[in-house]
Amino acid sequence: MVISAIKWLQSHICVIASDPDEIRGNVAISYLSGLLRRSFLSLLAMTFFTQVLMLLFFTGCGYQANPYLKDVTTVAVPIFDNKTTWREMEFELTNLVHREIKARTSFRLVSHPEDADIIIQGEITGYRKPVIVEDAADNVVVAGSMMTLKVAIKEQKTGKEILAKSRNVQSEFIRGASETVTDAEYRGRQQTLEQLSRWVVSLLEETQ
Repeated sequence: MVISAIKWLQSHICVIASDPDEIRGNVAISYLSGLLRRSFLSLLAMTFFTQVLMLLFFTGCGYQANPYLKDVTTVAVPIFDNKTTWREMEFELTNLVHREIKARTSFRLVSHPEDADIIIQGEITGYRKPVIVEDAADNVVVAGSMMTLKVAIKEQKTGKEILAKSRNVQSEFIRGASETVTDAEYRGRQQTLEQLSRWVVSLLEETQ
């Protein structure tokens, strides 16, 4: 790139020097000064642009694995525990985590924990669905879905805990005019479960 810029500059200087009748004193100096200044600025801009492209190339976009997990290739996610009275949510959430791992990471999901390098364990510790807004006839207009999840990532061979965190997620939803309360609650719960599944997989990106 630098060599090309120099050759371009030399060609312009040669053109000027080949026609001395058009070069007179300060005019020639001004022309050459402007030419050099524009060449320098162009070279600077090209260098900056190249560095930006290299930075984007090497850092990449989207998912980046936790450096601590650089030797990990397989992961197991057993069915999460559910300490609430609302059943079946643990199966839905576990399946969503499986889907996110397959879609967003390079890890291979295995069915049996003993075949995995790491194990992701989860526990739903709380779930609420508060009513936020009701109309004059006490019909639910806006409601919420609140869920708390504890997650631990462990090495399968040693049982060492790599990471442990807890998160509370709340989703708000508006019940449609032709939608039942049950359907609206289910939709809100699905939104909450999807948010939590994305959070679980994002833990694989964090540093130790």
